[in-house]
Amino acid sequence: MVLIGFPQLSETIFAPILPALSAHYHVSENLSQATLSVYFLGFAFGVFFWGILADRWGRKPCMIAGLICYTIFSALLWVSPTIWVLLGVRVLQAFGAAVGSVITQTMMRDCFTTPYERMKVFSIISQALAFAPATGPLLGGYLAEIFSFQAVFAFLIVMGVVLTWVSRALLPETLPVQRHQMEFHLWPICKRVLQDGQIWVYVLLVAGLNCMIFSCYGESPFVFMETLHLSKMQYGWFGLTVGAGCFVAAKFSKGLAERHKAPDFIIRLGLQFTIGSALLYLVPSFLHFELWSRYAQVIWLMGTSGLVFVGIVMTLPSIFSQALVAYQDCLGRAGAVFGALYYAVLSLMMAMVNLIHSHSIWTFGLIVLGISSGLWLILLLQSRFFSAFLVKKGQL
Repeated sequence: MVLIGFPQLSETIFAPILPALSAHYHVSENLSQATLSVYFLGFAFGVFFWGILADRWGRKPCMIAGLICYTIFSALLWVSPTIWVLLGVRVLQAFGAAVGSVITQTMMRDCFTTPYERMKVFSIISQALAFAPATGPLLGGYLAEIFSFQAVFAFLIVMGVVLTWVSRALLPETLPVQRHQMEFHLWPICKRVLQDGQIWVYVLLVAGLNCMIFSCYGESPFVFMETLHLSKMQYGWFGLTVGAGCFVAAKFSKGLAERHKAPDFIIRLGLQFTIGSALLYLVPSFLHFELWSRYAQVIWLMGTSGLVFVGIVMTLPSIFSQALVAYQDCLGRAGAVFGALYYAVLSLMMAMVNLIHSHSIWTFGLIVLGISSGLWLILLLQSRFFSAFLVKKGQL
């Protein structure tokens, strides 16, 4: 749980210090927000690199090597003299952090092979995938308020050292011996994944859902700290509101899996819930929100943001459990290509989100509504196309 969650925590712990970074380096808010978006660029390369090596070196050696890289580059954040150096180091830090995502997911797929086992396991993992980033604002807010924004860098260094030691001492190797001894081929796997239309649907789904998660952490510090004038510590509690939504969603998703609900049904349900939550978030824009009390404004925006996360976290386990079912013979390499694709798309989407950043309270709601509606439309069109294909073949 910790190993799969720490990369996301490393991303969102920066959220409370974005205004401080703008002031310290004398740069625009959009440029300080880029410390979030460039993270995914390094992450995409890291997922591809470590996922490929996982089938050759084994899962555990890759995990340890990636954590060592992460720790070294976390230390370099401390001494970055300019925002441009900091951005470069963030890319390299993310390259190392990617090992936590791709290797942990690969190990889970090694150990759990039936669809409903995977659904239940990924429902639990989704709590870490969403709750870990939700704790980032709280932790980063307290560290920055009590000490300074550099305290966030110190925490990341210590976390890297601890995780490296724990992984070396306790992490098992899950790569089956027979697969370890198989001849290693990369291009046929890449070609197979790239030509898989269903994989591309999953890529768009995962990238879009994660874009909604991390655009929240990019927009929310400016909304709550600058527009609504919360302190860093007060803003940190936003993470717990989101975390509560993540916990509820993961439990609900697990319950649906135990009742043998189809993954496609859960994915559509989660997207519909997300669309509804985004509309709720935007409702006050038509009801003279500026006349509400500050307390009511904060409660509404935090509460509806939490509901958005319920829909997102409800959806993710079904996607991850289904995405690589047909690639059991090459999980590390297939996971590398799949992960690299959706993180590359996510990096592009986050760069576009940065371009539309504004001080408007409603930007986040519009982003969520646009992305979730687009993903739901993709699923609808895919379903109709598939049904038409079966009719044409005389199978429906």
